[in-house]
This record gives sequence, C-alpha cells and structure tokens, in this order.
Amino acid sequence: MKHLLITLLGLLLIAPASFAQKIEELDFSSVWTSVNSDQIVGIIGDDYRRIQVHFISVIKDVDHPREYFVHGKTMVHNNVCDFQGKIIINELVPDMIPEFEGRNAFIVKASYRFFEDPAQFHVGLFDGLLVSYVMLDKKGKVQYNDILMAADGFNNNLFIGTWSEYNTSTSKKCNWGDYRIPQSGDLDIGAGEFSPNPKYDRKGWVNYNSDASVKKDRNWWE
Repeated sequence: MKHLLITLLGLLLIAPASFAQKIEELDFSSVWTSVNSDQIVGIIGDDYRRIQVHFISVIKDVDHPREYFVHGKTMVHNNVCDFQGKIIINELVPDMIPEFEGRNAFIVKASYRFFEDPAQFHVGLFDGLLVSYVMLDKKGKVQYNDILMAADGFNNNLFIGTWSEYNTSTSKKCNWGDYRIPQSGDLDIGAGEFSPNPKYDRKGWVNYNSDASVKKDRNWWE
C-alpha cells in the first residue's frame, strides 16, 4: 500500500506550470473506464457497507478541457441508481517512485461531483477528491498505469469523499478505487490483494469472492 499512502500524503503538492498546460492538451477519459466493474471496490458509511460503481461513459468537455462529463451507476445492497456529474482535473505531477523512472509516469489529482437521479430511491450527491496514476505512451497518449499490477497492494483511481442524501442532513463517508479502497480501516485484511474482513459480511461482503465470476454473466448496471 506504499504508493497509496504516498499519494494521500501528497494531495497538496503544487504542479509546475509546464504540467498545467499538459492537463488541457491530454485526454484522460479512458483512465476511468479502463477496468472491469468487478475490479472497483468501495465503501459507504462508517460501517463499511459495500458500494459497487460502474462508469458507463467519461467524455472530455471540449470547451473546458480540464473537465470530464461522467455517466454511471451505483449499487448498494440491491438498490441501483444512475448518476451524472463531472471530474475536474486540478493538478498533474510527475510520479517519482523509483519503479517509474524514465517511464513518463504522472499522478492526476482531481475533484469530482456526481448527482444521482432524484427520481430514484435513496439517492444523493457524491463529492470528493480523486487520485489516478497514468503514463504517456510513445505517441504522447494517456494510458492507465498498471506496471505494478503484479505487486502487493496495487491500486489506482482512488475516490475519497462523501455521499450526502438529498433534502436531508445525512452525509456518509464514501470511498472507492480500482483493486483497493482508500481509508478502509480494518475492512481490508488482504496482503497481495483486497480481501474483506468477515466481520463485515453482513454489510454486503459475504459473497464478494464469488461475485467476480457471477458478474461475468450478470451485469447489474444493465
């Protein structure tokens, strides 16, 4: 989890001016749709209830090149909700860990705000910060950084924020990420890969290990 910890502690780093220009020239949209939804794991609330997230589309705003239109769905228990909103890129900084030396690797730091469909049941607003790891290929195109996928604790696309129910004062911690969940307390007891603590089975995790194979035939977001 070293890379995750370094990133979370460095959220306030200031990007050099040269990278500010790169943000607007590059298209990061594919980074957030690069993994299957069964590889995105998340929590909502202090009791670490499971939330599942699926990104249907992410499209760069041509008029505001730091902003991306997002459409997706979430599922908590059996409640599926549509959401729409934006990801706004704030900073792009070099990823300086030794394994990426000379590889044109970067950390994307962004904010997000997603609105669930108010016509649906138990809906609200997702709001927070996002950290993604990317690389530029030989043609200068943005790629999802999966070089360390075989390493223990690999993670990417870390969403750290809250979910606030419409028309109430209810606000809950809501975090998710690719392969690992940021700030997940004692939920994750896995070493090499994410593994939920059995004490939270009743919070939606009891069938987690079998879900990966089930989801190949059951796309809950359709």
